[in-house]
Order: sequence, then structure tokens, then C-alpha cells
Amino acid sequence: MVFKEYILQARSLLKGTELQQDIERGNIEGADSLYDTYDVCNLCQSL
Repeated sequence: MVFKEYILQARSLLKGTELQQDIERGNIEGADSLYDTYDVCNLCQSL
């Protein structure tokens, strides 16, 4: 899934900063909703 790619990317970045910026711009693909996108971001930050 697309989410797996973003999770792997976020794990390689400091606190997933780049991912967070993408979420703020609404550029995450494959998210069913903004809420789901933030769930993924929170998961990334906990890894």
C-alpha cells in the first residue's frame, strides 16, 4: 500500500517532519480521509 511507503519514508526522517508537511499541504495519496492520514502520521512518529 501507499501508506507503507510513507511509513518507511517517515521512519528515515527526524520525527517524520517531511511527512507532516505533506499532510499539512494535503499531498498524501491513498488516504481515505484526513483523519486516516493523521492516524498514519501518528503511527510514524511512534515508530
